[in-house]
Amino acid sequence: MAALTIDLPPLAEQTRIVARVTALRHLCATLRHRLQAQQLTQSRIAQALVQQVTA
Repeated sequence: MAALTIDLPPLAEQTRIVARVTALRHLCATLRHRLQAQQLTQSRIAQALVQQVTA
């Protein structure tokens, strides 16, 4: 293992990669939140429809 060399990109490229990954993680979190909100809305609509049918 000591003889194993691992090439790393230049620091500027590493910084760019980290920034991009951070942005993508934020986008995923936003999309996850929006999906949860839409699922909640869909559930509420379904409940309202069932109540109308059974009333």
